[in-house]
Amino acid sequence: AGHHRRHRWLEGMVLQGRAHDEVTFPFRAFSVFRNVEQTSQQVKADPALMRSNYFAALAKHLRSLFDGASRLGVDYELLDTSEPFDKVLTGYLARRMGSR
Repeated sequence: AGHHRRHRWLEGMVLQGRAHDEVTFPFRAFSVFRNVEQTSQQVKADPALMRSNYFAALAKHLRSLFDGASRLGVDYELLDTSEPFDKVLTGYLARRMGSR
């Protein structure tokens, strides 16, 4: 559906918010990780053992989102929800204006 949004007067952008813990994976103690979209799914695990696999899977996922947006001519911006939205949006818009 995104390919229908391109038009000479319109520009698209994807702003994806990620919780700070998803970006930094600060977990140290043995933990229960729950799928927030399917709450019945949970895994008990040692974060130290999961960390590298988590970041590899996250990088692959984010790369596919970025590549998909690029193919459609749409900007993609990853947001950390610990940052104030107005600050992040202002920074994004300033970078966009500077790249023209």
